[in-house]
Amino acid sequence: MAGWAGTSLSRRGWAELIAEEAHELGLRITPRQLAEGLGVREAEGFTDEGEHIGPWEEEESGFGSRAERLDYRTSTRLALERWSADGKSWWPAWGRWEKPETEGAGPTRYKRHLALATAVLGKHALRVKAPAAAARPSTGVKTASPGGGGSIQEDFMHFGLVAILVLGGVVMIGLGTTRLAHSGHA
Repeated sequence: MAGWAGTSLSRRGWAELIAEEAHELGLRITPRQLAEGLGVREAEGFTDEGEHIGPWEEEESGFGSRAERLDYRTSTRLALERWSADGKSWWPAWGRWEKPETEGAGPTRYKRHLALATAVLGKHALRVKAPAAAARPSTGVKTASPGGGGSIQEDFMHFGLVAILVLGGVVMIGLGTTRLAHSGHA
């Protein structure tokens, strides 16, 4: 199978690798942030010679040895550390340099990767939660996750509930407007 963006991994493989490494580093990454990272990977391609090498096309001075920059997992971990240090933004280290790219800077390409990022993070959250829950006895007390945010599943549930409430409100307004319009013609 041919790889994606100049590498031997598929686009899904890169999404899963970024999600796994973020989890290993204890970083919370949203679907949009992961999608932006995939956009950066797409924009960078892969080079194994010169000053900027590897899947993240970084230089040695701040990004590790040649071997570290060429290794997919290690370079991804280093990229995520840089991303986190830059306020969880891909712009300072990559986006501002990618502006001349034909299809735009990597982070601006997130829309084409958002569905995949959402699916991968949802699947990754289920895979990570299941063993942890089985390993410790339940105390019946829910604890907040570090960073104040909930899981991706909780975020989706919250979004779904808000969407239902908004749609319900729109329907109720529409019915009320229709009823008012028809009551004046009777």
